[in-house]
Amino acid sequence: MLFDSVKYSKELIVFGLVGLLNTFGYFVLFIILTLLIEVPPIYSGVISYLIAVLISYKLHASLTFKGKRSERTPARFVVTNIIMLVLISLVNQSAGLEEHPVMAALIVCILIPLVSYILLKFWAFS
Repeated sequence: MLFDSVKYSKELIVFGLVGLLNTFGYFVLFIILTLLIEVPPIYSGVISYLIAVLISYKLHASLTFKGKRSERTPARFVVTNIIMLVLISLVNQSAGLEEHPVMAALIVCILIPLVSYILLKFWAFS
């Protein structure tokens, strides 16, 4: 029981570190695209998210949930991230993305990792 608790704690820490790296990368790329290159925020969010998804799969598959993959894992990972993309779009819409792009990005950076862990842990990599 203690071993399972330690294993779960390590997994959660690795998930958090991978998530922080991806969240930071998403945020920086979003800000660069939106504020420096002047890509419309809705496109900046999608581009930033897609790049973060690619990195996320590689890191979670090899570090966080290693050894827990099946032939369905990549498809479930994609479905999970489509759900996350819908949530991002809803947050951006309700947070006033055009008027407050930084606030919308911050909300996304908090909400998405929480929902993502639950879906990845108990569905995609189960």
